[in-house]
Amino acid sequence: MKKNWKIIVICCCILLLLAGFSVLKEFQGRIPSNDITVTGNTGGNLNNHGLFAEADGRVYFSNAYDGGCLYSMNPDETDLKKLTSSSVNSINVGGNYLYYYLDNATGGKGLGYVIHTYGVYRSKPDGSNSKCLDRQAAVTMQLVGDYIYYQRYNNTDFTKFYKIKTDKKGSIYLTMSVMGVGISAQVSITLPYGSNNATVDIRPNFNSNRLTLSGEILPLDKSNIFKGRSF
Repeated sequence: MKKNWKIIVICCCILLLLAGFSVLKEFQGRIPSNDITVTGNTGGNLNNHGLFAEADGRVYFSNAYDGGCLYSMNPDETDLKKLTSSSVNSINVGGNYLYYYLDNATGGKGLGYVIHTYGVYRSKPDGSNSKCLDRQAAVTMQLVGDYIYYQRYNNTDFTKFYKIKTDKKGSIYLTMSVMGVGISAQVSITLPYGSNNATVDIRPNFNSNRLTLSGEILPLDKSNIFKGRSF
């Protein structure tokens, strides 16, 4: 009987440990909310391409002597550390994270430079846990509270204004304005943390015919593009 109780106690301890690790992993994956007054950089720095930012006793900068790679150092220029191997600009700091636009087409070395990598990125202050939030070209960007506001650019739509948010659980929210012949709407995309299923909310600007779509995100080479009416 005592032996059975020992087995039960050991099993309970194992279950408690597993539950504890699960809870710890969940909290580690969460992104702390920023105060609504938080701004990632000053207007003057951002107007000059956001090549410098300072927060919590550290200076973050795009090093012109190393292909524009992201570096950090103390204000007295000591403890210099390299954080990325590719060129960055529009550097923002908020909470425990760095936000920046990365593009190795303008600088960088190694395999990462051979493969063209670009987009809006987030990482820890030491450069670890780097994650691409939007793999699109961005002209300029700024962190305000929990939102990143930026101008996205491509050869078809040219420059458009976007905002993206990452909540405590790591879910991604992307909002954009879509305007053209036959359409004018606000489009919001939600991608839950750890999921590959997104929800799209389409809100027309001139009527109340709201539309919600959902589906699985696929790589470009596995997706189909359907062209609508041409004018």
